[in-house]
Amino acid sequence: MNNIYMKLNKSHIWYIRSRDRFNGEIYNFNINTPSFLLNHSPEEIVKITLVDLVLKRNKYPIDTNNNRFIVSETQNSVTVIYSIAITPGNYNVYQLATQVANQLTNTSTFYSYSLTWNSISGYYTITATTKTANPFQAISWDFNVERSAHELLGFAKTTVAFTSGSLISTKMASLTGETAIFIRTNLGGVNYDYSNGEYGYSDILAKIPIIVPPYATIVFQDNGSSVFNTYVKTNSLATVNIRLTNAEDILLEFQDEYTLCFKLEFFQPTKEEDILEQLKQINNTQKLNLISKYNNQK
Repeated sequence: MNNIYMKLNKSHIWYIRSRDRFNGEIYNFNINTPSFLLNHSPEEIVKITLVDLVLKRNKYPIDTNNNRFIVSETQNSVTVIYSIAITPGNYNVYQLATQVANQLTNTSTFYSYSLTWNSISGYYTITATTKTANPFQAISWDFNVERSAHELLGFAKTTVAFTSGSLISTKMASLTGETAIFIRTNLGGVNYDYSNGEYGYSDILAKIPIIVPPYATIVFQDNGSSVFNTYVKTNSLATVNIRLTNAEDILLEFQDEYTLCFKLEFFQPTKEEDILEQLKQINNTQKLNLISKYNNQK
């Protein structure tokens, strides 16, 4: 018999406040490891579960993580290429149309732009008119860049070209911004790696959906299922690093301090034969107690 079982030795609650960090920013910081985690028995395995998170959603839906595209314009056989970075903010679809049109028009040498949003289809129509007497020649937008704005304007992450000075979104525009927070740590864990089809090391501890509007509070509380957890054995981590990122591991720069809470359970691996021996001893003790009780009743 070589099966291994886990015996719970003890458990602790670990409250963390981002303001207690000794370096870093609130979305990427280091905090000292508590003594009960650092000094546990080297034979113990520690199960770390996220049980609580309270965080204000004071991060713009449109920011430096999703606001960029490259513009290529040609007129009179002269081509100019420039980058657009939409000013971060909390826009509705009409405000975004005005903002993008103004930034394009102010930057472009050859064209003025307007954007209109169709409330039925959810698509933008972009129109370019020449600033000079020369006719329209060619415009393309390249969204295949890092931190691309393609979802905001309703496009795939590719290059799109204007036809006769006009361009229409290929899918619904989405201004929601990030939809989830990935909490990453240096504690180590296991996740499925699609590149090789195997389970391996992962720094992702939890994925928290963002379902509240801007300026509201994001609250996660474990319902007892312990869905977000990892197992660690090392007791040599003097500091724990906590990062808030999106799915692409880009930091989410929230602005206010926040709190989270971990439950730490310390397990002692136990072999099956040891458990059977313990049960045998318990059974023998119970038998002796029954015999003693019977003899006392005579």
